[in-house]
Amino acid sequence: MNRVRWIVLLPAILAKEDYMQTFKKLDLRKDGFLDPQELRTVYGSSLSEEDLHSLWQAIDVKHKGFIDIEEYIDYNLKQGGGD
Repeated sequence: MNRVRWIVLLPAILAKEDYMQTFKKLDLRKDGFLDPQELRTVYGSSLSEEDLHSLWQAIDVKHKGFIDIEEYIDYNLKQGGGD
């Protein structure tokens, strides 16, 4: 039984580790949070202002004006990476 549970959880655990590493790369200021300017720097002109705003609203569920690692990971897991 424990073996089956581990096999089911492993993809989510690996995805979470990947998202943690990606968050650290996106966190250009190395302060543990993402702000809109960091997202703009990362995505450049590949996202319109409207798309960037929509993405921000979807991730910043705590509405604190920054994205913490928990919000970032939760968003990505819900998008299908690790379910």
